[in-house]
Amino acid sequence: MDFSFPFFSGGTAELAFGIMAAVGVLELLTLGFIPALLQRDAAPKLVGKAIYCYLMQMFGILLMTLSGLPAVGSVLAGLSYSSSVYLALLIIFTLGGLIFLWHENVAHTIDDASRAVPFAIFYYTFKTVGFVLMSSTVLFLILTMLLHQTELDPTWWVSPVLFFLYGILLSWSTRWPYGHHLNFENAGVGLRPTPPPPLPPQPRPAPAAAVSLPTMPILLKKPKTVGKKKIS
Repeated sequence: MDFSFPFFSGGTAELAFGIMAAVGVLELLTLGFIPALLQRDAAPKLVGKAIYCYLMQMFGILLMTLSGLPAVGSVLAGLSYSSSVYLALLIIFTLGGLIFLWHENVAHTIDDASRAVPFAIFYYTFKTVGFVLMSSTVLFLILTMLLHQTELDPTWWVSPVLFFLYGILLSWSTRWPYGHHLNFENAGVGLRPTPPPPLPPQPRPAPAAAVSLPTMPILLKKPKTVGKKKIS
């Protein structure tokens, strides 16, 4: 039996893929809730709101990446697209930027305890991606120049250099100067709660005055000795 739906031209396969994608997103949200709720004073509703905001920020970054990389790559390679293509890329980039900025603003309205763990996952995800991109592209450039024996294409370096620059951008975006309010190690959204300030020393109570009881002389009577009569 063939099931056909108006918006699923592929039939059952696309429908199953959509259901699996929805279940995967639900599991991802559930896994994000578990460590976030272990944070002290975290509210479940605000934790869900924080997870949603950071997922939408990732979606906005993805849109900006998909539209920005082809435009920059065409400049480096000396290629040119039609005006309609550049307009489409600009619209996608603008939409991604608006989605990112809007949800970033909403995320800052959530209390620190509820968004601590989602922010940590979001922060270190892009920090890791940036470092991996920089390392892998540098290694690819070096090994290609050393081990490739045949003549290379004139634009072979465009893609690795483009991803290297993108990795630098991600690493720079997740690195803030010490003391900055967005620095993860110094911000109020740290994973460990700030210890309370030490209490001022309390004055020691004065020692109680010794109470002297009047001494009463105790008179001990000598026991009477009964002498034996002397027998004459």
